[in-house]
Amino acid sequence: MIRLILLGSYRCLSRLLVGILWRVFFSEQRRQESLPYVLKSVGASGSSGIPRVWFHASSVGELECISTLIFKAADVGYEIVVTVLSESAHEALHALDNKLKKQSNRVLFVGYCPLEGSWFSALSVLRPSIFVTVKYEAWPDLWTSLTQLEIPLFVISAQMRKSLKIVRSMCMALLGRFPHLFFFISQPENRDS
Repeated sequence: MIRLILLGSYRCLSRLLVGILWRVFFSEQRRQESLPYVLKSVGASGSSGIPRVWFHASSVGELECISTLIFKAADVGYEIVVTVLSESAHEALHALDNKLKKQSNRVLFVGYCPLEGSWFSALSVLRPSIFVTVKYEAWPDLWTSLTQLEIPLFVISAQMRKSLKIVRSMCMALLGRFPHLFFFISQPENRDS
């Protein structure tokens, strides 16, 4: 019970602080293109029975790292969600989005990710079968939300960084456990980390 109160407090504080920063640093257009805004406006259902994969990349380089997987998932017929964090990655999404929509009619959303403190509501609505991210992208609310909803987390080209260890510790403190994790490494030195 105490952990759930801590988690709720963390999410509220995150939404408050990130919301203030969001209004200061990001344009109205970016706010309207973010996933929480789109979900409120349009909505999405996770009950189609078709496997749904949510791909998330922070930067352009990370987006390029998983683009082959995104197109392969579209080829197989999965429903696709693709989110990014940075504005430069968002610009690269336009070309990817155009190609994806020519290839598949199962692209649910391509755009900005939820901000810290808002992952649970977006994941609850979209209900992906798996969540795929790259390298060392880790946020406490994302990981605890995946844990609560029992959505496996796949980290492609995983690199052991301090951020992964911090988020793992925060998940244990806030929830007492962390998501089902699958790390895929590309560098041999990351094998034993």
